[in-house]
Amino acid sequence: MEEPDRKQITEDIIAKMASNRSQRRAAAKALRGPSDTHLHQILIDEFLSKYPFLQSGKKVLAAYLARQVGWEEVEDLLRTSLRDIVGFSEWLVANWRHGQAFVGNLRDRNGHFQNALINIYTKMRDLFEHTKLSQEEATRLIKETYSRQRKQFLDGFAATNSPKILGKEALAPLAYEHTPSLFAAMHFLMDVAYLSTLPKDPRNPRKHAGSDFADAMHVLFLPKVDIFRADQFSCSVLRKIELSGTMVLCPSLQELPALIREVAKERAVINA
Repeated sequence: MEEPDRKQITEDIIAKMASNRSQRRAAAKALRGPSDTHLHQILIDEFLSKYPFLQSGKKVLAAYLARQVGWEEVEDLLRTSLRDIVGFSEWLVANWRHGQAFVGNLRDRNGHFQNALINIYTKMRDLFEHTKLSQEEATRLIKETYSRQRKQFLDGFAATNSPKILGKEALAPLAYEHTPSLFAAMHFLMDVAYLSTLPKDPRNPRKHAGSDFADAMHVLFLPKVDIFRADQFSCSVLRKIELSGTMVLCPSLQELPALIREVAKERAVINA
């Protein structure tokens, strides 16, 4: 998120407050004067009415308006507030204009990934039609190549993305004990891609709804939950990933109520 243009905001406020030149001059003089905590509170209340999941950050917003902290403090507040999944989800629904943009952004990412899957699937089909390798030899070669590339990807993920996210390079590989959510999601995406390259019974991405990237975003929560509900295909992929923890995969919606009752009963015994 880019820092708001204070000058433009001030001009908009003046335009709303003043109806003639004299009033505009008076308003501009007031806004250029000493920090007005009452005006700040009005702006904060208006901001929080639109973004209620930021309620915990009133002090940061007030400090920013008073020029006591920079925009980076507000960005940190946004990142922290987005961890309130329930509050953020409720806000998305209540402010669906923003919600549509958020969901659309996720779907755009899925489109890129789905196109990549279709591309690799098509190229592998063409390769198998012209290769002299047997099906068994091709499968073994692809598995070896996939294992090597998966390790390279996981080892280099932090180094590739950390400069854009953290502003500095990080060299640690993705590992379940350190970054369980990212490890699970990236592993899932790579396994889905691998299944589209096999010579026998490959997963044809054209026949699916194109939700693989969105499914991977859900997999981010896998290490944090007791029960993970997903379709049968996603569960079959996740079962092959070596993940520690007590989470239970639920491929059937009908099984979900019984699993929830079972987990609740176990918690009651532990807390008794």
